[in-house]
Amino acid sequence: SGDLLGFAKITRDLTDRKLADDPYLKWFSTDRAKRQVTFGGRDPSGFHEYHIFVAEGQKFLVISLSWRVSQAGLLWAQRVLNTNPTLPAILVNHELLAIANDSVSPHEVAYGLMLWENLIRFNDQIFMTVNGHFHGSATLVKTNDFGNPVIEMVVDYQMAYQGGNGLMRYYEFDLTNNKIHAISFSPWVPRKPRETLNSFDQAVLTQKNHQFTLDLNFANPFNRFAPNYKAPDP
Repeated sequence: SGDLLGFAKITRDLTDRKLADDPYLKWFSTDRAKRQVTFGGRDPSGFHEYHIFVAEGQKFLVISLSWRVSQAGLLWAQRVLNTNPTLPAILVNHELLAIANDSVSPHEVAYGLMLWENLIRFNDQIFMTVNGHFHGSATLVKTNDFGNPVIEMVVDYQMAYQGGNGLMRYYEFDLTNNKIHAISFSPWVPRKPRETLNSFDQAVLTQKNHQFTLDLNFANPFNRFAPNYKAPDP
Protein backbone atom coordinates (compact mmCIF):
# COMPACT_ATOMS: atom_id res chain seq x y z
CA SER A 1 0.00 0.00 0.00
CA GLY A 2 2.90 2.35 0.69
CA ASP A 3 4.10 1.99 -2.91
CA LEU A 4 0.65 2.90 -4.19
CA LEU A 5 0.78 6.15 -2.22
CA GLY A 6 4.26 7.01 -3.42
CA PHE A 7 6.01 6.01 -0.20
CA ALA A 8 9.47 6.90 -1.49
CA LYS A 9 8.31 10.35 -2.63
CA ILE A 10 6.60 11.46 0.58
CA THR A 11 9.00 10.07 3.18
CA ARG A 12 12.54 10.98 4.01
CA ASP A 13 15.82 9.08 3.84
CA LEU A 14 18.33 10.08 6.54
CA THR A 15 21.25 8.14 5.08
CA ASP A 16 22.61 11.15 3.16
CA ARG A 17 22.67 13.47 6.19
CA LYS A 18 25.51 14.12 8.62
CA LEU A 19 23.66 13.43 11.83
CA ALA A 20 26.59 14.63 13.94
CA ASP A 21 26.04 18.15 12.57
CA ASP A 22 22.24 18.19 12.85
CA PRO A 23 21.04 21.15 14.97
CA TYR A 24 18.05 19.24 16.36
CA LEU A 25 20.21 16.41 17.65
CA LYS A 26 22.66 18.90 19.14
CA TRP A 27 20.06 20.88 21.05
CA PHE A 28 17.55 18.11 21.75
CA SER A 29 19.83 15.22 22.50
CA THR A 30 18.87 11.84 23.89
CA ASP A 31 20.42 12.83 27.22
CA ARG A 32 18.13 15.84 27.35
CA ALA A 33 15.09 13.71 26.49
CA LYS A 34 15.97 11.29 29.28
CA ARG A 35 15.39 14.05 31.85
CA GLN A 36 11.65 13.59 31.32
CA VAL A 37 10.27 10.90 33.60
CA THR A 38 7.98 9.71 30.78
CA PHE A 39 10.86 9.00 28.37
CA GLY A 40 10.88 5.47 26.96
CA GLY A 41 13.50 5.49 24.21
CA ARG A 42 14.69 6.74 20.82
CA ASP A 43 15.40 5.16 17.49
CA PRO A 44 19.02 4.89 16.25
CA SER A 45 18.75 8.11 14.20
CA GLY A 46 17.63 10.13 17.23
CA PHE A 47 14.71 11.74 15.41
CA HIS A 48 11.92 9.53 16.78
CA GLU A 49 11.13 8.79 20.42
CA TYR A 50 8.39 7.46 22.65
CA HIS A 51 7.01 8.26 26.08
CA ILE A 52 4.68 6.56 28.56
CA PHE A 53 2.44 8.62 30.83
CA VAL A 54 -0.39 7.80 33.25
CA ALA A 55 -3.91 9.27 33.27
CA GLU A 56 -6.49 8.10 35.82
CA GLY A 57 -4.31 5.09 36.59
CA GLN A 58 -4.11 3.97 32.93
CA LYS A 59 -0.78 3.97 31.10
CA PHE A 60 -0.67 5.56 27.65
CA LEU A 61 2.01 5.31 24.98
CA VAL A 62 3.03 8.36 22.92
CA ILE A 63 5.06 7.77 19.75
CA SER A 64 6.63 10.89 18.24
CA LEU A 65 7.86 10.70 14.64
CA SER A 66 9.94 13.17 12.67
CA TRP A 67 8.91 14.95 9.48
CA ARG A 68 9.16 13.14 7.21
CA VAL A 69 9.61 9.67 8.61
CA SER A 70 11.67 7.09 6.75
CA GLN A 71 10.66 3.48 6.24
CA ALA A 72 13.15 2.58 8.97
CA GLY A 73 11.35 5.02 11.26
CA LEU A 74 8.01 3.35 10.61
CA LEU A 75 9.52 -0.05 11.34
CA TRP A 76 10.91 1.35 14.61
CA ALA A 77 7.45 2.66 15.54
CA GLN A 78 5.96 -0.76 14.86
CA ARG A 79 8.55 -2.37 17.12
CA VAL A 80 7.64 0.06 19.92
CA LEU A 81 3.98 -0.91 19.57
CA ASN A 82 4.88 -4.60 19.50
CA THR A 83 6.98 -4.18 22.66
CA ASN A 84 4.11 -2.43 24.47
CA PRO A 85 1.13 -4.43 23.17
CA THR A 86 -1.30 -3.56 25.98
CA LEU A 87 -0.86 0.23 25.95
CA PRO A 88 -3.27 2.54 24.10
CA ALA A 89 -1.18 4.75 21.83
CA ILE A 90 -1.16 8.34 20.61
CA LEU A 91 0.79 9.08 17.44
CA VAL A 92 2.39 12.54 17.28
CA ASN A 93 3.71 13.67 13.92
CA HIS A 94 4.58 16.97 12.25
CA GLU A 95 2.17 16.44 9.35
CA LEU A 96 -0.81 14.11 9.06
CA LEU A 97 -4.22 15.80 8.89
CA ALA A 98 -4.81 19.10 7.06
CA ILE A 99 -7.53 21.77 7.18
CA ALA A 100 -9.99 22.63 4.42
CA ASN A 101 -10.44 26.12 2.96
CA ASP A 102 -13.25 26.88 5.42
CA SER A 103 -10.59 26.83 8.20
CA VAL A 104 -12.56 24.36 10.36
CA SER A 105 -13.17 21.15 8.36
CA PRO A 106 -10.58 18.34 8.17
CA HIS A 107 -8.82 17.60 4.90
CA GLU A 108 -6.72 14.50 4.22
CA VAL A 109 -3.41 14.73 2.36
CA ALA A 110 -1.12 12.13 0.78
CA TYR A 111 1.40 11.99 3.62
CA GLY A 112 -1.29 11.45 6.24
CA LEU A 113 -2.89 8.73 4.12
CA MET A 114 0.51 7.05 3.84
CA LEU A 115 0.77 6.96 7.63
CA TRP A 116 -2.78 5.62 7.84
CA GLU A 117 -2.07 2.80 5.38
CA ASN A 118 1.40 1.88 6.66
CA LEU A 119 1.02 2.24 10.43
CA ILE A 120 -2.30 3.42 11.86
CA ARG A 121 -5.14 1.41 10.37
CA PHE A 122 -3.88 -2.05 11.35
CA ASN A 123 -2.60 -1.10 14.82
CA ASP A 124 -5.67 -1.07 17.05
CA GLN A 125 -3.62 0.47 19.87
CA ILE A 126 -3.45 3.80 18.01
CA PHE A 127 -6.68 5.57 19.00
CA MET A 128 -5.54 9.18 18.57
CA THR A 129 -3.16 11.24 16.42
CA VAL A 130 -1.98 14.82 16.84
CA ASN A 131 -0.09 16.90 14.29
CA GLY A 132 0.70 20.46 13.27
CA HIS A 133 2.12 21.90 10.01
CA PHE A 134 -1.25 23.25 8.82
CA HIS A 135 -2.34 26.45 10.58
CA GLY A 136 -5.47 26.23 12.71
CA SER A 137 -7.41 23.31 14.15
CA ALA A 138 -9.61 20.50 12.81
CA THR A 139 -10.66 16.99 13.84
CA LEU A 140 -11.45 13.84 11.88
CA VAL A 141 -12.67 10.49 13.25
CA LYS A 142 -11.82 7.46 11.09
CA THR A 143 -12.48 3.74 11.54
CA ASN A 144 -9.56 1.31 11.65
CA ASP A 145 -9.39 -2.31 10.48
CA PHE A 146 -10.90 -3.48 13.79
CA GLY A 147 -13.96 -1.26 13.51
CA ASN A 148 -12.71 1.12 16.21
CA PRO A 149 -12.51 4.92 15.99
CA VAL A 150 -9.23 6.77 15.51
CA ILE A 151 -9.36 10.47 16.37
CA GLU A 152 -7.07 12.56 14.16
CA MET A 153 -6.43 16.17 15.21
CA VAL A 154 -4.41 18.96 13.64
CA VAL A 155 -3.46 21.84 15.97
CA ASP A 156 -1.13 24.67 14.93
CA TYR A 157 -1.29 28.25 16.21
CA GLN A 158 2.02 29.66 14.97
CA MET A 159 0.13 31.81 12.43
CA ALA A 160 -1.77 33.57 15.22
CA TYR A 161 -0.99 36.88 16.91
CA GLN A 162 2.60 37.14 18.15
CA GLY A 163 3.53 33.78 16.69
CA GLY A 164 0.72 31.94 18.45
CA ASN A 165 0.64 34.00 21.67
CA GLY A 166 1.64 30.93 23.65
CA LEU A 167 -1.51 29.01 22.63
CA MET A 168 -1.42 25.29 23.30
CA ARG A 169 -3.86 22.39 23.21
CA TYR A 170 -4.75 20.60 26.47
CA TYR A 171 -6.53 17.23 26.54
CA GLU A 172 -8.35 15.73 29.50
CA PHE A 173 -9.07 12.00 29.36
CA ASP A 174 -12.21 11.25 31.35
CA LEU A 175 -12.05 7.46 31.42
CA THR A 176 -14.96 7.21 33.83
CA ASN A 177 -17.41 9.04 31.57
CA ASN A 178 -15.81 8.00 28.25
CA LYS A 179 -14.97 11.48 27.02
CA ILE A 180 -11.99 13.45 25.78
CA HIS A 181 -12.18 17.17 26.56
CA ALA A 182 -10.06 19.50 24.42
CA ILE A 183 -9.29 23.13 25.16
CA SER A 184 -6.86 25.58 23.56
CA PHE A 185 -5.48 28.19 25.92
CA SER A 186 -2.58 30.59 26.39
CA PRO A 187 -0.83 30.67 29.78
CA TRP A 188 1.00 33.75 28.49
CA VAL A 189 -2.00 36.07 27.93
CA PRO A 190 -3.08 36.26 31.62
CA ARG A 191 0.46 37.31 32.52
CA LYS A 192 0.61 40.21 30.06
CA PRO A 193 0.22 43.75 31.45
CA ARG A 194 -3.47 44.61 31.18
CA GLU A 195 -2.80 47.90 29.40
CA THR A 196 -1.07 46.06 26.54
CA LEU A 197 -3.94 43.68 25.73
CA ASN A 198 -5.98 43.90 22.54
CA SER A 199 -8.70 41.86 20.82
CA PHE A 200 -6.15 39.29 19.62
CA ASP A 201 -5.10 38.45 23.18
CA GLN A 202 -7.42 35.54 23.95
CA ALA A 203 -6.55 33.35 26.92
CA VAL A 204 -9.00 30.64 25.82
CA LEU A 205 -10.28 29.91 22.31
CA THR A 206 -13.99 29.10 22.47
CA GLN A 207 -14.77 28.27 18.83
CA LYS A 208 -16.05 24.73 18.33
CA ASN A 209 -12.93 23.58 16.46
CA HIS A 210 -10.70 24.76 19.33
CA GLN A 211 -12.74 23.76 22.39
CA PHE A 212 -14.82 20.59 22.25
CA THR A 213 -15.69 17.24 23.84
CA LEU A 214 -15.46 13.90 22.05
CA ASP A 215 -17.28 10.73 23.06
CA LEU A 216 -15.03 7.67 23.13
CA ASN A 217 -15.97 4.39 24.79
CA PHE A 218 -12.46 3.55 25.93
CA ALA A 219 -13.39 0.02 26.99
CA ASN A 220 -14.38 -1.06 23.48
CA PRO A 221 -11.01 -0.63 21.79
CA PHE A 222 -8.84 -0.98 24.89
CA ASN A 223 -10.25 -4.31 26.06
CA ARG A 224 -9.32 -5.96 22.76
CA PHE A 225 -5.56 -5.50 23.26
CA ALA A 226 -5.62 -4.83 27.02
CA PRO A 227 -8.08 -7.36 28.49
CA ASN A 228 -7.44 -6.15 32.05
CA TYR A 229 -8.39 -2.54 31.27
CA LYS A 230 -11.18 -1.00 33.30
CA ALA A 231 -12.07 2.56 34.14
CA PRO A 232 -11.02 3.70 37.62
CA ASP A 233 -13.50 4.41 40.35
CA PRO A 234 -15.20 7.81 39.90
